[in-house]
Amino acid sequence: GLCNEKKKLSVTLFSKERTTEKLYFALRDMVSVMFDDIKHKSVSFEKIEATSSYQHPVNLNAIICDGKKIGEMGIVHPVISKKIDKKASIVYTEIDVEEFSKLSNDSIHYSEPSRFPEMEMDLTFVTDLYRPIGEAVKKVNSSLIKKVSVVDTYTDENGKSITVRLIFSHPDKTLTRDEVMVVINGIIDILKEENISLKSENV
Repeated sequence: GLCNEKKKLSVTLFSKERTTEKLYFALRDMVSVMFDDIKHKSVSFEKIEATSSYQHPVNLNAIICDGKKIGEMGIVHPVISKKIDKKASIVYTEIDVEEFSKLSNDSIHYSEPSRFPEMEMDLTFVTDLYRPIGEAVKKVNSSLIKKVSVVDTYTDENGKSITVRLIFSHPDKTLTRDEVMVVINGIIDILKEENISLKSENV
């Protein structure tokens, strides 16, 4: 009873070419695909406090599925990272195998692809966190949104920015820009309440 050992699936990404932000988003996508392909479930991420020396004191998130913490994802502590390679970006995730196996397996639902063309909208928000953007998309609750993805992150004189791409589609007709803008404006208004402003937009 003095030691509680758990089996964990650990993944570490290391790169000298990609920034820490881009590497982090790549790992987030890997985790999301894993849960979707195996359990057919979506995950969310919530900020948690570091408890070990290798964990970054700020950039650390719990992986949440079905309301439970299944693992964590973060950036390696700067002190540890510099000892490995001063010029490299290092991110990691640890998933509790037992908790993951306990998750129920949701059935796969098939939706027939629309015969009508999709519409893409790229939005850039001045923020260093994707989570508020993802939550705003969920709150607007539009069936027209088929996919949301991060396409770029960068830093300039205005601070850090995240560009997301939203793909819209309707099963029975070609969407108009006005119909899409109703949804987009709803997302923008929700983020304004979080003091997150829109930097630019491109169709």
